Amino acid sequence: MSVNSGIQPTAALAREFEAANAFGSSVRCVKVEIVDEELRSTQSTEIRGDEKEDYSNLYKILSSDIPAFLLFKQDNKKFRIIHYAPETASIKLKMVYSSSRAGLEKHLGSQFFIKTDFVDDIKQFSDDAEAPSHPFNVIKESDKPYSEKEKRLNEIDDLIKSSSSLSKVTQSIKFGWNEDVTQALNGIVNGEHNFVQCAIDMKTETIILESTKSVELSAVRDNISTEEPRYTLYKLSSGEYIFIYTCPPKSNIRSRMLYSSSANNLPSSIQSAFSIAVKKKFETNDPAEQTSAARRALAGASNRSLSVTSRLRTSRPDLSHRDQLLHLLSNISSRQEIERYLRVFSSTTNKNFAVIKVGGAITTSPDLIHSLAVLHKLGLHPIVLHGAGPQLNQKLEDAGVVPDYIDGIRITDAKTLQVARETFLEENLRMCDELEKLGSRARPIPAGVFTASYLDKEKYGFVGKIDKVNKEPIEAAIKAGYLPILTSIAETPDGQLLNVNADVAAGELSKALEPLKIVYLNEKGGLFHGVSNELIETINLDEEYDSLMKEEWVRYGTKLKLREIKDLLDHLPRSSSVAIISADQLQKELFTDSGAGTLIRRGYKLFKSSSIEEVGADKLRKVLEEREPEIKSGLKTASEFFDDLRQHPYTIYGDEPHDVVAIVSHPQGEIPVLRAFLPSTNGVLNNVVENVWAQLRKNYRKLFWAARADDELRAWHFEKADGSFTRAGGSLFWYGAQSISEVEQTVKDFENKGRIERSFLPVGPPPAGKRTFMSSARPSVSQAVKMQMKARRGYATEAPSKPKKVALIGARGYTGQNLVSLLNAHPNIDLVAVSSRELAGKSLQGYDKSNVQYEALGPQECAEMEKRADVDAFIMALPNGVCKPFVDAISSAREAREGKGSVIVDLSADMRFEDNWTYGLPELYGRDEIKQSTRISNPGCYATNTQLLLAPLLPYLKQNNQPTVFGMSGYSGAGTKTGEKDSNGVPVTLPKIDDVALGGACKPYALTDHIHEREAGFHLSKLGAGGVNVAFTPVVGPWFQGIVSVASVPLEKDIRAADVRKLYEDKYQNEKLVKFVSETPTIPDIAGKHGWIGGGIQVHSKGERVVVVGALDNLLKGAATQCMQNLNIALGLDEYASIPV
Repeated sequence: MSVNSGIQPTAALAREFEAANAFGSSVRCVKVEIVDEELRSTQSTEIRGDEKEDYSNLYKILSSDIPAFLLFKQDNKKFRIIHYAPETASIKLKMVYSSSRAGLEKHLGSQFFIKTDFVDDIKQFSDDAEAPSHPFNVIKESDKPYSEKEKRLNEIDDLIKSSSSLSKVTQSIKFGWNEDVTQALNGIVNGEHNFVQCAIDMKTETIILESTKSVELSAVRDNISTEEPRYTLYKLSSGEYIFIYTCPPKSNIRSRMLYSSSANNLPSSIQSAFSIAVKKKFETNDPAEQTSAARRALAGASNRSLSVTSRLRTSRPDLSHRDQLLHLLSNISSRQEIERYLRVFSSTTNKNFAVIKVGGAITTSPDLIHSLAVLHKLGLHPIVLHGAGPQLNQKLEDAGVVPDYIDGIRITDAKTLQVARETFLEENLRMCDELEKLGSRARPIPAGVFTASYLDKEKYGFVGKIDKVNKEPIEAAIKAGYLPILTSIAETPDGQLLNVNADVAAGELSKALEPLKIVYLNEKGGLFHGVSNELIETINLDEEYDSLMKEEWVRYGTKLKLREIKDLLDHLPRSSSVAIISADQLQKELFTDSGAGTLIRRGYKLFKSSSIEEVGADKLRKVLEEREPEIKSGLKTASEFFDDLRQHPYTIYGDEPHDVVAIVSHPQGEIPVLRAFLPSTNGVLNNVVENVWAQLRKNYRKLFWAARADDELRAWHFEKADGSFTRAGGSLFWYGAQSISEVEQTVKDFENKGRIERSFLPVGPPPAGKRTFMSSARPSVSQAVKMQMKARRGYATEAPSKPKKVALIGARGYTGQNLVSLLNAHPNIDLVAVSSRELAGKSLQGYDKSNVQYEALGPQECAEMEKRADVDAFIMALPNGVCKPFVDAISSAREAREGKGSVIVDLSADMRFEDNWTYGLPELYGRDEIKQSTRISNPGCYATNTQLLLAPLLPYLKQNNQPTVFGMSGYSGAGTKTGEKDSNGVPVTLPKIDDVALGGACKPYALTDHIHEREAGFHLSKLGAGGVNVAFTPVVGPWFQGIVSVASVPLEKDIRAADVRKLYEDKYQNEKLVKFVSETPTIPDIAGKHGWIGGGIQVHSKGERVVVVGALDNLLKGAATQCMQNLNIALGLDEYASIPV
């Protein structure tokens, strides 16, 4: 059953629905969409005919690829909810809508809705109202079986939870029960019977009595309905109670919704009302699953918390489910790359996959829980060991115990040990509960794994030194299909509990299990250089440990951590590695070549040689025969490769076991060519590829190389290259070339001298008889290189001889209107297409360079434009959650056009956290990456203001403290509403909320977890300040446009206000759109202006924090102006063209 998304209807929607429901109202239907994480009314229709006719015309207000809810009023004045989720919509979008439906119904009042229709194809709204297939007729029968379309919708809800037949209840609604149920429950308590079965009356939504009887435990399953959901309370012969919730898949949707929504609260209510303890709770889709083994489990059930759902059988990964998860993972890397790692991890024994140590601060982090659930669904079983330091400190403080440490080790007296034990148990069960809510099977193992002796009883108290690791509980959990969740509590041989540092316990556990990966999860997300504060991506201990430990900044905790990790890896196979990452990067670390955070491995010292004989001809021959594509396929022999290589000077690079071998040919006075780059699986897993590549970059200022289309590292090659040319058989890559003409000349030289196979070069067809991978010839070297160059650096280019062409998708809103104004003033860009479904066919107002008419442009139409190369760029000014189908369609069509394809600038929040999109805030993150990119995500308005406010202060931010930002925006930031028309019947743009609706007051909203809070912290962390967490609270005010934000920043050391001002002036000294002033910026200072203003510095009297104020126009620098900056940079134009500076 669906997880509640937390997205709620706005007050305006509630009022509009109330008006539509009022006597005499002419409203037939209210369209509801998710906008800015709220359920909002976006359009309404009037009563035109009878209910069937009006139902048939609903397609006119729907998109073929964007979900929506329709609140449809029948002729009897009752409402039905139409849940429209088109097949072409993204899975993520369908999941969000599906998990918001119950909240919508409940908030508006479930008593007003008699039916829910599920529609997944806009064509289902037939013009023939009397047709048998018409949805209004089909869905009239409330007890219809669960249709295939309904199943598909529900599968989206259950994506993470559906790999077994068991369902985990995640919503809680209390239904009352009638007097018959009360008497039956009294009877089971008094011994009159031992079996009570209840049902839900669908009309009254009340729990009613189905039956009471006395039956043997073995006959329980025979007395439970296999057709409809039921609740059953059974009393064991011992006097203990079990609760069974059954939900057969053949039952209809509404039944399942209602039963699941009360399945958690009902046993709790029974326990409270009758003072009994429900010992165990079972949830199943099939009563027949209660086999003899399950009956034994019932009879001997443990006293584990009721909230942890029991499982009646071990689940196996569902292949179709696995495919869906792999599809979801594809947003972090290519599916080929993910499946390569999955094969490696799956080929190990389960216990050898990974040990994951989780810091106490993130034990129930949604990112962590989701990532672990995904791993479990993919058939992987990492061993998870968690700490509980922050929780323990808080409990000790509440108990009046002051924590004490010696040498960084917690002094543990009897009181501390007691609190520690309770805290670990609570966190252990809480973590398991969160995993089971996502359908994963988690087994708590709070003790019994570690045997220890006292570290130094007199000095440290009850602190242990681990002597032995008992693997049996872990292996038993994995064998049964559970994720083992461990604490670091240890025991002496005679049973005395001892406290052990969780990092130390994870190390000892890893020594015993020898996993491929040891992952330490923390909030920082890696090790950071003490001087530059930059993330250290890789540490090769054999190569770097001695020199690293001599660095002045490596001291205290960092030195201890490195020493502990080296000691750990010295006890493990060289294939093992340690990763220090944040919880949200776990999947990226495990399934991508680039990884995340800091990777530490023993590695080997790298070698560099100019002699095949010095490296060893036999060793090299073996590597070539195993990894070089042409030699593997028999097209060339190793001897031929050696003979060819010896014709020019060459250098061979690699590590001692030859996990990676790279061979570079470098004739005197010519551009070096990478002849072979040959990694093994271990070389990829342990990041040897990065170490060897760093050597190449160090030795060669320029380098060209080629890779076949089926190369497993193809994505990696694109990442490392400044530019590339691709044709059917493979790709030519390079870095270090300073201009297109240099690339062109180099390619000509390669062709003339045969240094790179011709099929990889952007030249005409190869001579007859030559093997080729290409499917068509390119017109010329110059033209081909210009079209295909993947510019990772900025090349000087001439001003374009003719204007660039741009399409604006979503032109009706306030941001769209401001973009039209900027484009109208642009000397080098023509707006050639604008999209709006409601204004289709009407002329665009405010643009006088040409007559542009609105069109109803969907993803398919945009794809056709891309194929025809109609535009140089698309601007997506669409609501959150809508952009992806357009991007996917344009990307798919890109292959059909020459060149690198169109630039896309997306103004929604959809792509702001995607690794393969460039985040476009030029003042902070530079212009070079934007210049190279064709996929640019425009920052949010609040997020822009917050980042510009905080960035200069990051080096002075007090560790383990978060800055607080209070932001107030005009009501235009809430967006626009549709459905309103002027006197001529033309749709007009009106704000969804205005100063009248606000009553002239201010209204706080999204008090925690606003999307811009996460966005600001996520990107500020990339500035080398480690993990940055921002506490942000937004408020909407009774003015139209403009944002003012106040930042309160805790300081690591005292600093004067004058020095703070200098930080801002130095940071933004060359930025034309940034100004810093002495006074406090206000809304009148910034409304209608294109830049950002900071000022109003105040340092607290104690010097412990500084307050700074920033302001910008949410529609301009917070949206349209910033978009224009990004577009100009990406298209090679003047960044400030058309922007009043």
